[in-house]
Formats: sequence, C-alpha cells, structure tokens
Amino acid sequence: MNEVSTRAIMRRPGAVRIVAAATILSALAAQATAAPNAAPNAADLQPETLSVQALAPADDGRLYISDVAFKHMVDGRLHVVDGKGMRYLGLVPTAFGGQSVLSPDKRTLYVISTFYTRLARGERTDVVRNATPATSVSIVDLQAGKFVAEAQTPGCWGVFATEASSQRFRTLCSDGTMLTVTHDAAGQPSGQKRSARMFDPDADPVFLHSERVGNTLTFVSFNGNVYSADLSSETPVFAQPWPVVDAADRKAGWKPGGYQLFALHAATGRLYLGMHPRSKEGSHKTPAAEIWTIDLAQHKRVARAPGQNALALTITQGPQPTLYVLDAAKAGVVSLDPARGLKPVARLDQVAENAVQLELHQ
Repeated sequence: MNEVSTRAIMRRPGAVRIVAAATILSALAAQATAAPNAAPNAADLQPETLSVQALAPADDGRLYISDVAFKHMVDGRLHVVDGKGMRYLGLVPTAFGGQSVLSPDKRTLYVISTFYTRLARGERTDVVRNATPATSVSIVDLQAGKFVAEAQTPGCWGVFATEASSQRFRTLCSDGTMLTVTHDAAGQPSGQKRSARMFDPDADPVFLHSERVGNTLTFVSFNGNVYSADLSSETPVFAQPWPVVDAADRKAGWKPGGYQLFALHAATGRLYLGMHPRSKEGSHKTPAAEIWTIDLAQHKRVARAPGQNALALTITQGPQPTLYVLDAAKAGVVSLDPARGLKPVARLDQVAENAVQLELHQ
C-alpha cells in the first residue's frame, strides 16, 4: 500500500464508478531564499515540488482520517497519521464526500466517492453506494476490476457484510427491519428477504454506525439503548435491547452523539461511547462531553471520562488497547489509555478541516 494506484473499475452509460486504491501523497516544499533583512520576491522563491514517497510498513497505530472538507466538499481528503508517534504521514484525495475502507488483508485502501475530471465539473465518476435518490448497491468484482450488477435496496441504507457468507449482505431499513440481499458467485443478485423489526424508527431510532465482532453487529440508538444482531445465519437474530442510561442520566438529558460515536474492544467486551447532556431533537451529532465505558456482558456502565470533544472513536484490538478519538474542537486526534481511565497519552491537532471518521490499520 505504498504506491500510487488509482483506477476506474466500472463504467456504464450515464455513470462511471471508481474505486481508488491507496494514493499516498507527500508534498515537499523547497524553502524560499531571501537576502538578509529583505522580504523575498518572486525571483527568490523556488517552485514547490510535489512528490510521491513510499511509507514504512504500517502498524496497528496507523490512522486513516476522513475529512469531508465542508467548505470545499469536491476536494475531500483522507489524512494518514502515525497514531503512536503522532506524526502526519500524507494524504489520499477522496473528492466529494469520499469514504474509504481497508481490504481484509490490509494491502489495499479503497476510496468510494464522486470525482470530476475538472474538480467541480467535467466527466463524472460516481459512488458505489448509490442514492439517485433511489437507494441501491453496486456489486463490484475487485479482482477483475469491473462493475458486475446493481441490487435495488428501496428504503434501506448501509452495507453490512459478515464472515458467515461472501454471497450476501445486509442493509438497515427505515421501517426498523434489515434487508438481506443474496447474490450468486458471479455477483448477480439472486434474492432479497426482510427480517422482523429490530428497532422502532419512531420511538428509538438507531445510528447507522455499528461495530462487528465475528458475525454479530452492535448498534446504539439515539436514546442510548444497545442493540445487537447475530448475522451468522440467513435470517438475522436480534437480542433484546438494553439501556446505558439510568433514571438520573435520562433526567439530565444524557444521550449518545457523534458520527462514528462508539468503539468496541472485542476481547474485553468493552464499548466506548461518546455522550452529551442536555440533549434535544437534532443533537445526535454533538461531540462527546464524556466517554462512557460500557461492559457488554454486564449490560452496564463501568466508567466515565472526559469526552475530548469526540466525534469519532476507534480502538486497537491488542491486549493493551489504545483508544483514538477525533477532537472536533481542535480538529485533531487524541490517543487515550483505557487501562488508566482513558487518560490522554498524546495528541496531534489541526490534522483536518472537518474530520468525521477514522480507521485503524488492523
């Protein structure tokens, strides 16, 4: 993942879709020279040179930080940061509203986005997850590098894959159900089936963000209830939801908030959740005033710590994990130690303009 590699992988009339493998760009600026005590002029300034450099092998502390750049969304970026040393390493262009994901073998970074050949105009290259406004999912053969088929998913959003089968995925629907979409070995859709209702979209809607351990997905609702879905068989099995807030918390208006609002450490069963008080309608993206540690086995909160203005959280999965959070106030990333009550270890500020998600190289 240390080379520039960008390639269009599917094309059809009216739309071109792209998956961009990792593009690590590093800008090396030549320092301007100037006479002593004199301001530099155009003749003194050396032209800036852009180059591409290979990175050292990644460890589980490398972070990929998604920056949607709201003030110029056609020019989004994915920032690459060494989370252990808190060093900025480079960036990947992600264009309009781009999202990224690492391949299972961690050798390729896929960027899903909308690109124009002239930045804001010209030939258009579109996303793989479609909303036109009808929702659908494009199925891509990554080995062949081509578009295969489009599965219609009306009223549903998100793509949830599991280890149980490579020939089906789930998507979360607006009526509180899950839609299972199956396809054959060639990628052609072969069937759909809706589940029973997992949540009530009017009384207790869930955030789209989830964390997966094995074949089980964990979700959190706007009201602070934990939901789980076992996707090991063709029909999803939903556990009974349970609350992380008690009566006193509810009275104070504590609710979850953020974009990637919780992280889950699989071995310990600890869930780290961004929370804010005095919640109201529309406050579900509020940065965290506190981070709560939730024990999934005991169904209860076991600790609370300062929230670091977190909008997104992720955690390493080793025996001595590190929790990384995006600080919305300082546009930075902070590392926290779960073994010491989420004590801050290090931080790197002004990494991005509008970072909303982050992923670890693990």
